[in-house]
Amino acid sequence: METIEKFGVRKTDLLNFVSKILEEDELKDIDITIKGIDTQKGCTGLAIFIDATGKTINNKSINYNFVVKHSSVDKYQRSEMLVGTFYQVEKAFYSKILPCFQTYLNYNNLEQLHHFPKYFKTVFMEDREMLALENLCVKGFKLHDIKKPMNIKHIKLVLENYAKLHSLSFAIRQHSLEVWEDAIKGFYGLKICITQGPGAKIFLNFHESLCDILKSSNEEELLNKVKSYDFVDMFRSQVFNDEWSVVVHGDCWNNNYLFKYKDNDAENPEAVSFIDWQLSSLGYLEIDLSKFLFTSISTEHLNELDNLLDYYYTTFSNHLKEYQLNPHTVYPKTVFLQKWKKYCKFGITDVPYIYEQAAEDESKKIDFREMIENDDCQYHDMFSCNVKNKNVSERVVNLIKYLDGKGYL
Repeated sequence: METIEKFGVRKTDLLNFVSKILEEDELKDIDITIKGIDTQKGCTGLAIFIDATGKTINNKSINYNFVVKHSSVDKYQRSEMLVGTFYQVEKAFYSKILPCFQTYLNYNNLEQLHHFPKYFKTVFMEDREMLALENLCVKGFKLHDIKKPMNIKHIKLVLENYAKLHSLSFAIRQHSLEVWEDAIKGFYGLKICITQGPGAKIFLNFHESLCDILKSSNEEELLNKVKSYDFVDMFRSQVFNDEWSVVVHGDCWNNNYLFKYKDNDAENPEAVSFIDWQLSSLGYLEIDLSKFLFTSISTEHLNELDNLLDYYYTTFSNHLKEYQLNPHTVYPKTVFLQKWKKYCKFGITDVPYIYEQAAEDESKKIDFREMIENDDCQYHDMFSCNVKNKNVSERVVNLIKYLDGKGYL
């Protein structure tokens, strides 16, 4: 196991951070063990897996399993990527947005949200941040195989949970506007990424990759349509606070869902947990739907997209009814489909990058840490994608052809 110090982690700070969590639960005789690290799950830092035990006043032993997200300490990356800001966004989601949703559900005697890890604590220091969550892997949750598109069971399970999450934004805004406004104040992770961070340049890289694929595939008509897009402007038109806005996940690709499987059958998920909320924001629910569906679905299942949208909207509508709201007035299906038609093309922005990452051999995957250490590397360059895999190009082209055939381009 690589040492945490190699990545600029101060072990004393880390142990003190974890100790305070147990001390706040009034535990004593605290014992902490660092179990491992993961440097591949994100580009703003690393994940540290920690087990801890403590004793209550009655000498009962309590066990904890943490994953501590530790930010990068690289000065260039912190400045270029606005690392501290994104930790603030994630803290806001877990400490303000999610409790607001849970309180509403509890007050109305409705089932709580279960598709999130338990949040413990965040600390902000001058040159680093740490955020502690429950390690769901010890409960049997695991990542879906990144090399494979999701099957329909996985997709429906994720859509069910997005439907509940999105519907809660409508419910709280309708029933408790003051509570809603307080909860979402300044909550613009994705918007910050685009307007203040490297997001605009990253989108330009994604756009260039899409055009290169269409050009090399001799898809001139599709190329002319996609070439005219301004994904940054398209994005900005979806991220603000109006009557249709909801709390969106924003970072909706395969690597940000943990699944639990029935009888350890990888084709049959029974629960899901959504992770990585650093890009969460206010915006239109079509952001989550298009980015999730287009990056997760197989070419063979593209013809199921209409059915999946119906499934999502039916689930969403049923939740609105639970909250004593009329779907036909709050968010009619006609409006949902109009907005889907107008905005779903945004979901194609990063599909070449996601598909290419899924197809890459593990030894060739992007190592963000190594790229950061290269003085000639700009942060947005990490998301450049020169697709050479024929299967990836075909998958991208098939998706764009499908969308064009539906009149979405």
